[in-house]
Amino acid sequence: MQVQKTGEISSLMTESAAPAAIAPGRSPQDEVVRRMTRKKRCRFHAKYPDRLKGAIRLAMAKRKPIGLFMLWGVWKKGAVDGAEAAALDIIDAMLHDVQEVYPPGFRLTMVMADTHATLNLMDKMSVYGYDSYIGAFERYARARGHTVLRLSEVLARAHAEPEGVEEGLARVQQSDYWPILVASAGKYYEGEDKENGARAYVERRLAEKPTLERAFKQAIFMTYNGPRYDVLAPDLPTIYPIANRKRTNEKPWFVLD
Repeated sequence: MQVQKTGEISSLMTESAAPAAIAPGRSPQDEVVRRMTRKKRCRFHAKYPDRLKGAIRLAMAKRKPIGLFMLWGVWKKGAVDGAEAAALDIIDAMLHDVQEVYPPGFRLTMVMADTHATLNLMDKMSVYGYDSYIGAFERYARARGHTVLRLSEVLARAHAEPEGVEEGLARVQQSDYWPILVASAGKYYEGEDKENGARAYVERRLAEKPTLERAFKQAIFMTYNGPRYDVLAPDLPTIYPIANRKRTNEKPWFVLD
């Protein structure tokens, strides 16, 4: 499929167009928070709103872009298609909205979860080859102005020792979303024992948390998961954007257009 160019987001840009004036009594950082977490672009309220505001205030004091990062999954898709274009259109419209009141805007770092793909026992050439999904998405996202890293690189560069992985796993296994994780492993894990796949995924996510928290300690985390999965995510201020206009939590990297 031919992916639309960055400029072809007129409908979303029109929706996000608003006067640059800030309402009386509202601070600049409050206005930026409002524009980043509007209901039309986010599925849930932000996690740690005071820390979110603090991260924005710090960036604004330095007149630098606000730091955001997200994990971007890797699966068997052979190319970038309309699902990725729609998701990035929403992010770019959010950026446009923020820049109306804070011109430096934000800088999004997209961390490709290559370690999760190998954990799912995907063939390494399908993960790392030039014509792989990682390669295609890296080129596409960078062409749209976003920074793209690989999770394996982040883990090697800023490694922090994990703590409490087994205790965390036990809590997740006793939660109401453990069956959801096992069902997800049934779709994406290449091994035979899907529960083992879910267990390995949770352990990996818990082990990676402290490194991500260290590497992006002054950033805001962005995720397509809901708050019930926060236990697996970096313990940072978090926003929960929509990935598509249907407002589902379907991840772009799993959508076959």
